[in-house]
Amino acid sequence: MKIFVKKIFAFILALWGIASASEVDAQNFLPKKPGIERLRQDLVGRKMSQVSDSYFPSGWYLDIIKESEIERIKILSSRFDGSELLYKLEVFVKDEHVLYKVTADFSYYLTDKFRWKADYLNTKDIVIVSSGRYNSCISSRIIGWSGEYQLELRNSADVKLIVGGVVRYEYGNGTWKRFSALVEGHGTVTVGGLFFGSISDYKIHFIERY
Repeated sequence: MKIFVKKIFAFILALWGIASASEVDAQNFLPKKPGIERLRQDLVGRKMSQVSDSYFPSGWYLDIIKESEIERIKILSSRFDGSELLYKLEVFVKDEHVLYKVTADFSYYLTDKFRWKADYLNTKDIVIVSSGRYNSCISSRIIGWSGEYQLELRNSADVKLIVGGVVRYEYGNGTWKRFSALVEGHGTVTVGGLFFGSISDYKIHFIERY
């Protein structure tokens, strides 16, 4: 009997023109949740940036200009609380040479026409996926002296590379802090130092062409 009532409800919505029968989830009296293709479309034009513990500098963001930049989307979870449908997503975005993996919350709400409308995107994490192709192109070491230790990154290739990882500061509380640095072809850069924090240890997470 319950299944019959739910099917009638979906049929009535279709008659009213609020939603087609194929768009209604009769089991839950709701429009069917947006699928992967709808998510891809709604992510175009969105900007992704991370507020804290980021590899990237303040003000940096990843802009999805066209749908073809989205390699794939993985739905980690979805939850509807009566007013908001919230997805937890992994989105893989290709930007020329670099593949980014973005973890984010993506929100939808129901319009007065009983349709899902995309609301906000809340980025939780952005990392560069390591291919391992350029790992041998960067040499790294700690240089300097107490209070002014720096991480030196030297590029032996003839293309610009982005190097990312974590550093631990000599006078910090022992926690690791993310960083990234651009190193020109045959160039050298340093991270940290007297005015930027004396570095006692480091780990490299990715080296990719940029």
